[in-house]
Amino acid sequence: MTRSAEGLDVTRAVEVIAEPAEGPGRRGSGYRVTGGTVLTAAHVVAAASAVRVRCNADTAEEWTRDAHVIGTDGDLALLAVDRSDELAPVRYGRVPERDAVIACTGLGFPRFKLRDDASGSYRDLCHLLGSAPVLSNRRSGTLEITVASPPEPDPDPARSAWEGMSGAPVFAAGRLIAVVTANHALEGAGRLAAHRIDTLYGDGDATLRAALGLPARAEDLPDVLPPVPRSLVLEAHQAEVASIAPLHMVGRDAELAELTEFCSGPDPYLWWQAGPWAGKTALASSFAAAPPDGVRVVSFFVTARLAGQADATALSASLIRQLAEIAERPLSPGAGGPGLLTLLLTEAAERCARRGERLVLVVDGLDEDQGARPSVAALLPRRPPDNLRVLVTSRHHPGLPDDVPGDHPLRTCRIRHLEPSAYAQDLGFRARAELQDLIRSGPDGYEVVALITASGGGLTPADLAVLTRRRHHEVAWHIDSVFGRAFTSRTTGDEQVLLFAHETLRATAEQLLGPELTECHDRLHDWARQYRDRGWPDDTPRYLLEPYARLLAAREDTDRLAELALDRRRHERMLARFGTDRAALAEIAAAAELLADVEDLTRPTLLVLERRRLDERSYEVPRELAAVWARLGYFGHAAELSEFLYEDPLADYALALVEAGQYEDAAEAVRRRPDYELLVVWAALLRRAVTEDPDQVAAWTADALATMEAMPSFGLTLDLFADLLDVLSPYPAHSAMILEKARALTEDLEPAWSESALDRLLFTLAAAPDDADRALRAVEEARRAFDALAESRRAHYSGVLVCGLLRAAVVVGPTWTAEQVGAEIDAVMEGSRSGRPTYWRPRGLSVLAETDPSRAARWARECLADFLAREAEEPTTVDDWEYDPDLIHGWRQLLDVLVRTGRHEDVRELLLRHRGLLLQPRLEACCALVRHGPEDDGEKRLLLLRGAGEARRSEYGPHLLARLAAAASVTADRALAVELATEAEQAAREHPSYDTWQVTRTDLARALMRLGRLDEAEEVYRAGGVPASLRADLALAHSRTSPGATLRLLDGIDDRARWQDTDGRSLEKITNADLAKASAALEDLHPDRAAALLERAVTRAQGRANADKRWQGLIDVVAFAAPKRAERVLADLAEELRTAEDWPPMRRYGLARALLPLDPGRAARLLGRVSHAHREEFRSVDRVAVLAVTEPALAAEAAERMLEDDSISWLMDELAEALLGDPRCPGDPALRPLARRCARAALAGTHWAEALPPLAELEPEAVLAVHERLRELGALEPR
Repeated sequence: MTRSAEGLDVTRAVEVIAEPAEGPGRRGSGYRVTGGTVLTAAHVVAAASAVRVRCNADTAEEWTRDAHVIGTDGDLALLAVDRSDELAPVRYGRVPERDAVIACTGLGFPRFKLRDDASGSYRDLCHLLGSAPVLSNRRSGTLEITVASPPEPDPDPARSAWEGMSGAPVFAAGRLIAVVTANHALEGAGRLAAHRIDTLYGDGDATLRAALGLPARAEDLPDVLPPVPRSLVLEAHQAEVASIAPLHMVGRDAELAELTEFCSGPDPYLWWQAGPWAGKTALASSFAAAPPDGVRVVSFFVTARLAGQADATALSASLIRQLAEIAERPLSPGAGGPGLLTLLLTEAAERCARRGERLVLVVDGLDEDQGARPSVAALLPRRPPDNLRVLVTSRHHPGLPDDVPGDHPLRTCRIRHLEPSAYAQDLGFRARAELQDLIRSGPDGYEVVALITASGGGLTPADLAVLTRRRHHEVAWHIDSVFGRAFTSRTTGDEQVLLFAHETLRATAEQLLGPELTECHDRLHDWARQYRDRGWPDDTPRYLLEPYARLLAAREDTDRLAELALDRRRHERMLARFGTDRAALAEIAAAAELLADVEDLTRPTLLVLERRRLDERSYEVPRELAAVWARLGYFGHAAELSEFLYEDPLADYALALVEAGQYEDAAEAVRRRPDYELLVVWAALLRRAVTEDPDQVAAWTADALATMEAMPSFGLTLDLFADLLDVLSPYPAHSAMILEKARALTEDLEPAWSESALDRLLFTLAAAPDDADRALRAVEEARRAFDALAESRRAHYSGVLVCGLLRAAVVVGPTWTAEQVGAEIDAVMEGSRSGRPTYWRPRGLSVLAETDPSRAARWARECLADFLAREAEEPTTVDDWEYDPDLIHGWRQLLDVLVRTGRHEDVRELLLRHRGLLLQPRLEACCALVRHGPEDDGEKRLLLLRGAGEARRSEYGPHLLARLAAAASVTADRALAVELATEAEQAAREHPSYDTWQVTRTDLARALMRLGRLDEAEEVYRAGGVPASLRADLALAHSRTSPGATLRLLDGIDDRARWQDTDGRSLEKITNADLAKASAALEDLHPDRAAALLERAVTRAQGRANADKRWQGLIDVVAFAAPKRAERVLADLAEELRTAEDWPPMRRYGLARALLPLDPGRAARLLGRVSHAHREEFRSVDRVAVLAVTEPALAAEAAERMLEDDSISWLMDELAEALLGDPRCPGDPALRPLARRCARAALAGTHWAEALPPLAELEPEAVLAVHERLRELGALEPR
């Protein structure tokens, strides 16, 4: 069946041909609602002596049948046709009686689709796309459909281009809601009227309703307007917009109605213009705060009255946050930029279209843009997607900025002049007079006005009370009475902040106050300093945590902004207050931008370190929370957390989306990371598709097959294939594809393995669901294989065999009695009692619980006893629980089975009495009781609260709280689920457990060695998580000043292949570079040892079969050995080096760099002539290193090329080092500014810490500052 995404099936569309007793014939359209009935417009078949319907014209499936009318109501008619083919019933929908715009679609055969070819004339099919404002045409009971692309008028003025479209079906949200009945000439070719299906209720014909297959009551028809997905970000923004909008909109009903029409119309842009105090913002905010149903609004209100809210950067950041929520796309905390904004606008518009909504972007105040380039206007979409409408407002002047392209829609769109509101103008006049009176009236009014002006907006009355040293009620009285018109309030978070009521008032205040604002700025800085000195306590005003930083950025106060952005305690307070690091990351980005042109590299380095600290703790959020938030309806936030998921947690998240009806989102989530664990998601999606949307079966089957490409070649996952085969049983062709893939996997299994018979069992049963003999043979073979397994393996395979036995019982039928099957299962469970607790044994019991709960309960109790006995002998550790997923799933499955089969007392006993058991399984018992237990809501809440109390005392608290939140999310106590999930997320961000500084420590140690800070470098090394090869570097650095340290660090290197730690455990392999450095370190202390180590390195390198690896090993020897020994190595290799100038470029450059300290001239000759045939010549840092000493101008030219090549941005740290050279052979000093640019570029990359070694040369203070900051963070404590 071919059906569009909106629910239309092209094979059901028919032409209706009516022959009246007198006059010309009539043509219309219709739609097969069942195999034998067609729905059309009554006027098409009225007074017809004969009616025919034609389907699938000019195709192999074409047919024509006579038809007769079996019922009419209004302009709806149902025809009977003689067809025997079965069709699935059409799904109908109801149009709600409320302010809304519905996206709709239809199929019909209008006159303007009349075509001629060699065989004659015909009417082609028209796929109608449009939208309908619901409240239009209410009296006539029709929908007014605005067509996205209306046809040209018919050449015959007496005829409509839409003639023949009457009777066409209209679908919305995949459901039939109306039938096209007319194109009224006065409304133009862009509008159609359609008779609504839900008008058949009330006084409608009940017989006709029954024939159509409609439910008895209108309320049983699904509402075609989708529920709006919940989002904390969008709800908070909507509250802010609501605070901008007036409480009562006076005299603007016509304009609001016009905006609703615009949402459903064809124009992509609408621009309202008016002078000051006309009511532009009031109109835009009223519309954005309460848009029509079926319209999703994203908005930004450009205003210079709030610091940082009057430029393209602020617009982009705000819209990206909103659009990411609507598109339900993960958004990295620091993500931004015009490209991302364009992408999200497209994706959000597409997402809204799939939900039957129209996306509208509202931007108020284009004239208040105070930023540099790009302008706010230039960021608005140049080619808006089809489902997006853009509403902008501004004054008449100034015009569009120069950076708006000539073909931008703003240059040609419809401009509406907003007539001034008398109410607004009177308010403006009074406000201006009031402001001037206030400034001149005395200290009370003057101070408040000056502080609000200086602050950039965003202060609360409580803030003003502190800053003016007045009582709170005095300030509140002034604001409520004296300042009533000059100022307004806006909701930010949970506070009401003050700002000027209009931009003209702000400009007037700045002009009148002038230089006197400096004192107010100083007062604000002093206020901020007081809270900084107190460590940003819990009562820190919101203004100082967000708007103040925007003020500093707007005033380009670099030093103060950088100080804020580097304040770790401040960022912890911001996380606690806002629940996210977005504001902190925004101020870091703003400070970095101001520092971009400053010579200083220390603060930019520390800013990068702080950004990395905030970024990394996002990865610590428990993986279960994505599924929890999805289950609670917060899809946008769930999608953001899903960015870091894989395997089971990703499957849980996707399954939660499936449960919530977010099918496309679930499919997209698992497509991103194909993994065999995710087949369970494709099975769930296909189960929905088989019953609800058959058109998706083929596409999702293809996705499942693509996922199978990631399958490892072992058979424990064949049960997932079996599930897919079961789901697809109505679709033999698709089942065959799954079957073939599964067969290929089983053929890869080694036949000699005894497990292979078990691995194939479920697949064999699913592949032959009707072959009882084959099923019995497969079971017998698997039973013998199971008996042959070692005891430790039986527990692992018991679940597979139990699942197989239960499937086989269905295939074999009544000849295999329940008692026989039960006896087989008992034997399997008895034979698998030894071995560590594992996922597969309880998994078999979980399946058994569906068919034989009493047997499942008995064996679950036995299994629990085995688990507890094992615990008594060998208690589970935290590491076991964290790193053994089989153990985790085994406990969870077992406890669930116990509760589901009525053994909740056993689980309650485990929870309350086994206090010696690890906390994790005890809390899993709590979760099982909450999910499946008989307790009432109050008891479940008490269980969760007790569990949360214990979880908070654990170092793994965030993850345990997340498990409890997951359990709470399936209960009626949504508020508790939200509370636990929020607490888990915040705790994870505040107290990350992962060591995020391993790589940073490695580069920091190397940088400290360059500075000669060897004690600090050893401190970093002892902190752990760094390569053992650093010992060779440290030994070499110590060799001139601390021989004892050198010998200590190199102890045992002579006769070992690997480094060892202080406990004698083996670490990484000792490399050729390590041996050469050790040899150089021992040159003066133990020459014989030095010679032996170097000989070992040379011999090992020469023994490599791979030429590149052999020569890289020898190059490392030459590069790091003591000069005299390096020269001897070169002499021994003279014959082999004779042809070095003919080597591949990259190998030649490596050797040249190694030779540089020994023979710069020879190194230069090895570079050879630059050949444009080798692009790598322009990408080689080794080549630049040689040129930096021998040809500085060429080195600069090559470095400039590399700096411009974004594809090698990851090489910038190495390029900086190449330009600087090393102490034995430094680069030309004139190259140091270029090296600084490279180091700055390296700081902007993912591997920022690799910039630390060159920074040791360029700006030692930066390295020492990083060392001190890591010490403050506890990152240098031994691990």
